[in-house]
Amino acid sequence: MLDTQALFCLCYQPQALGEPGPGIPQLVIVTKIDDACAEVANDLTKVYQSRYIYEKVTQLAQVLGVPPSAISLVKNYAVDFELNLNMDVLILTALQQMLRAVDACLDEMKQRGLIQEGSS
Repeated sequence: MLDTQALFCLCYQPQALGEPGPGIPQLVIVTKIDDACAEVANDLTKVYQSRYIYEKVTQLAQVLGVPPSAISLVKNYAVDFELNLNMDVLILTALQQMLRAVDACLDEMKQRGLIQEGSS
């Protein structure tokens, strides 16, 4: 299982909520990645090259039953006083992933006739 050394803060746990309805996307936002890995804390651009983060994302995907591509990694603005482009890129990438999932879900609902064309 996952270690508990300030690794990951899960914002969404599908098992706790039961099985989602058909077509409802499952996304996981992992925060505090800088606390999980010293390499990433030193250089946020290495988040997708970190072997440790990769292993933890793979492990988390198996535990939650979601594909690794449904897991977004972000660093929180906690004690930072200035904006950081690398942090913003991760946050905006997570937002983009959420919007794409919603768009795909709405398209699927339209195809099934569950919502009208002008509803979204």
